[in-house]
Amino acid sequence: MPTAVKIVVAVVVIILVGMAISAIQKKEVISGQPLRVGVLLPLTGKFSNLGEDLKNALLMASSDINKNGQKVQLTFEDSAADPKVAVLGAAKLLDANSVQLIIGGTGSSANLAVAPIMEMRKTPFFPLSATSKLNSAGTYTRKLLPDMDGEASKIAAYAFAQGARKVAILYDTSSDTHVIGKDVFSTVFSGLGGTITLVQGYDSKTTADFRSVLTRVKDVGPDAIYALAIEKVGGPLVKQARELGLTQPLYGFSALESDEFFNGSGLAAEGVVITAQPFSCDGAVAMQKYCLAFKASYPGRQPLLYGAVGYDLLFALALASEKYSPDFSKIIDEYKNNPSVYNLNGTPQLDAHGNVRTVDFTMRIVRDAKFVELK
Repeated sequence: MPTAVKIVVAVVVIILVGMAISAIQKKEVISGQPLRVGVLLPLTGKFSNLGEDLKNALLMASSDINKNGQKVQLTFEDSAADPKVAVLGAAKLLDANSVQLIIGGTGSSANLAVAPIMEMRKTPFFPLSATSKLNSAGTYTRKLLPDMDGEASKIAAYAFAQGARKVAILYDTSSDTHVIGKDVFSTVFSGLGGTITLVQGYDSKTTADFRSVLTRVKDVGPDAIYALAIEKVGGPLVKQARELGLTQPLYGFSALESDEFFNGSGLAAEGVVITAQPFSCDGAVAMQKYCLAFKASYPGRQPLLYGAVGYDLLFALALASEKYSPDFSKIIDEYKNNPSVYNLNGTPQLDAHGNVRTVDFTMRIVRDAKFVELK
């Protein structure tokens, strides 16, 4: 059965289950009661490191919020970044836990599968995704990350400016964000006069050895390689590319910016260039303070973009909930007007519906196992 059909079937099942429950608890904030926030995020699978970062940041935010006299109650559910798992997880959060909104972790395909359910249930949904398809998901969905289009366009122009005329693209076929990135890069690079010599997909859920894929890249001899991959996948991919003698410039995007990337790549990552979002532990004062607090709470873990966005979001939602209780559905409009408290990922540009569309992207390069600003 095709994946899309399976997801539709799963959604129908969830609808029937919801109808069978005789009395679903109302999604209202009762005075003195905590704001019930569901968090649907990948705690297993390839995206688990990103999910753990978001979970840690939200726990830290809820603790800070509760210390200030407000009350936030978090309920976590694993999405595994998988559409079928995410659909079931959303139903559990809505029906069993009676959450008043859901924050969606990374995993564009999973978030796209959940969005229709949130619209049907008229429950606010805040996915940390970069797929532009979520911009039109409906009234109750607000995408938190900028469109992938911006990163892909910027790196395509950069590659061409650096002299690349032939580029091979590698992308994760299971990620809607990566598919969009592949298409946008191809369009922009070709429009500048470049040639895409190879477009090769892989499935991050099943692929750990990229040598056969990289051999195809070697056969076409590109000037540069654009590898759309998350950190846990990108590290081994880069290492294997260098081991096969692929010395061309390697380009990626912000999902590589993590210690997990260097754990897999080792010294082979030197010189890799990525498009990056504003968040950085070397950035603005608010970002530095967040990083210090995060590292104090979670020794040995590097603060990532996703947790920073989630931390900021929870504060914004907690403030909005005070204004709109008990008609919590209106919080979606308040977020559109006040999407950030600390601007930990810079100042986002929103569309008319409140979806984050772009930020001030920057370029970073690996120097001595660290991403630094590319001057």
